[in-house]
Amino acid sequence: MLNRRVLIAIAILGPVLAPGILHAQNQAIVGLQTVTTYSADARITAVDANARTATVTYPASGPVRTYSVPSQAGRDQLSRVTVGDSLTAINSQVVVVSITPKA
Repeated sequence: MLNRRVLIAIAILGPVLAPGILHAQNQAIVGLQTVTTYSADARITAVDANARTATVTYPASGPVRTYSVPSQAGRDQLSRVTVGDSLTAINSQVVVVSITPKA
């Protein structure tokens, strides 16, 4: 299945991958570098330290989700979280494709 990222990579790297076009002196050539960042704003609606969970509501999309807090570091911070706190979750994905000429 070809998704948007694969099609972009093919479009950019297609000419580079053709034989006889790549001329470098043993140095990597970055053919594609992308950063995709997703963010979501939410509000804390419940915290249960005994169950080690936090419940959040996403105002933009509407769902209410309960997340477990598996790490000890996270559980240590649960006492600082209160109902009504705002939360911004950020997830970044980096893709770098490089081509190194054959030695």
